Amino acid sequence: MFDRTNPPYQEFPDGIYLEQFDEALNVKAQLKADYAYYDETAQQWTLRGNVHALNRKGETFDTPEMKWDQKTHRVYSDTSIHIVREKSVIEGVGFDSNEEMTKYTILNPTGVFPIEE
Repeated sequence: MFDRTNPPYQEFPDGIYLEQFDEALNVKAQLKADYAYYDETAQQWTLRGNVHALNRKGETFDTPEMKWDQKTHRVYSDTSIHIVREKSVIEGVGFDSNEEMTKYTILNPTGVFPIEE
């Protein structure tokens, strides 16, 4: 913690790992990264290096960098994104999401999507 700097910030050079639990203490969501930086004034997280997230729907997100703006409740990135869903895999460059990562937009998508005949 660097609370006497301008702006004050927290740095996690060895990475970060967060879990969210339900009432029965089952893991419902998780987030990990090799490095994290939190700007206290802007209320913004920057996560870098093997960023991996699991949302409550069971979808996984992998990207080299992700930002989380706590003021706007937005998660986003300009880098590559790889999302594994129940029946599809989506890849692209850049994404924008709510902070629960349940409603998201891939800016330049590619992927394999199953189509029912």
